[in-house]
Amino acid sequence: MNRKIVLFILLSVVIKLNAQSPGISAAAKAFVSSVTPAQKDEMMKSFADSARTKWDFVPREDRTGTRIGYLTPEQLSKFFAMVSATAGDQMVERIKNIRLHEAILRAIEKRPVDDKYRDTTKYFIQLFDFGQKTWGWKFEGHHICINYVIKDDKVYSSTPNIHCSNPAVVLEGPKQGYTLLKPERDMAKAFLDALSTDQKAKAIVSAETPKDIINYKPRKALLDTFAGLQWKELGSAQQMKLKEIILYYVNRSSKLFAKDIETKMAKLGWDKFSFVWMGSQEVTPGHQHYYRIQSPDFIIEYDNYQNNGNHVHSILRDVKNDFGDALAEHYEKEHK
Repeated sequence: MNRKIVLFILLSVVIKLNAQSPGISAAAKAFVSSVTPAQKDEMMKSFADSARTKWDFVPREDRTGTRIGYLTPEQLSKFFAMVSATAGDQMVERIKNIRLHEAILRAIEKRPVDDKYRDTTKYFIQLFDFGQKTWGWKFEGHHICINYVIKDDKVYSSTPNIHCSNPAVVLEGPKQGYTLLKPERDMAKAFLDALSTDQKAKAIVSAETPKDIINYKPRKALLDTFAGLQWKELGSAQQMKLKEIILYYVNRSSKLFAKDIETKMAKLGWDKFSFVWMGSQEVTPGHQHYYRIQSPDFIIEYDNYQNNGNHVHSILRDVKNDFGDALAEHYEKEHK
C-alpha cells in the first residue's frame, strides 16, 4: 500500500479517536454549557467550599448541587461524557446501576413509585472552581460518593470513592440474583479460599463483622492496627490475586488515573499491603463478612453486615491524597 495512504489512514484514526475522547475539561465545558442558569447556580461552587470535602452515602435531605434526575436527555448525555472522560465508561455504568438499584430497593420495600425517600432523582452533581487550572467535581447520593480533583486536565485525585449495594444480592422480583458489587465480593472470596489454614489464622482476626466500614465518617482516612496477613507471607500466585483486588478498586475509581496510582503503589512497595477478614467465610446472603486491604497510604474496605449480611458498603481511600490533599502539602513545601 502507498505510504501516503497508510499515513492518511493512521492520521484519520488518531483524529477519530481524539474526537471520541475529549479531555476532561472539554467534556465538562460541554456539560456546563448545556445546563440552565439556575442549574449552573446550584452546581458551581468554590474549591474552598466545605461541600467539596463533606461526603456521605446515606439518604439525606441537605445535599446540594444539580439533581441528575432533573437533567434533560441531552444534559444527561453530556454529564456522562464528563464522567467517561474522567473515570471511564465503567463508572458511567456503575452510576446507572446504583440508581437502578434504588428503584429495586423501593420495590422491595413496597414504596410507591413517587416515594421521596428511595428517589432515583436525588443524586447530586457539583463542580468546584471549574475553569481554573485545578478544579474538581463530585457526584453523591444514596450508596455512591465519587470525588475528583483535576489538575492540568488530568485526574490528580479520585478518592474517597464509595460504592454500595442494598440488597447485595437481589432475592426476589424481575432482577432476582443480580449482584451489583459482584467483582468486589467474588475476587476477595477467591483470595480467601486460596489461603492455607495457617494463613487464614492470621488473616481472619475476628468472628464478628463490623457494623460498617471503619472509614465511613472521618475526613482523614484512618488506618487500623490489626496486623492481619502480610504481603510477604503470601506465595507469588496469592500475591497476584491480592494485587488484582487492589487494582480493581483503583480502576473502578478512575480507569484513566489507575496507572498513576499503580505506579505510586509499586514505588511505595507492594510488600506494605496487608489483608484482614472478619466474620463468616461464606459470602452468600445471610452470612455477614468484612475485609480490609491496607498499606500506610491506601485503604480498601468492604463491609456486608446490615440486612443480615445482604447490604454492602465498599470504599477506596488514599490516606495522603483524598480530595487532592497532597496539593496543599506540595504548595506548603514549595512556596514557603
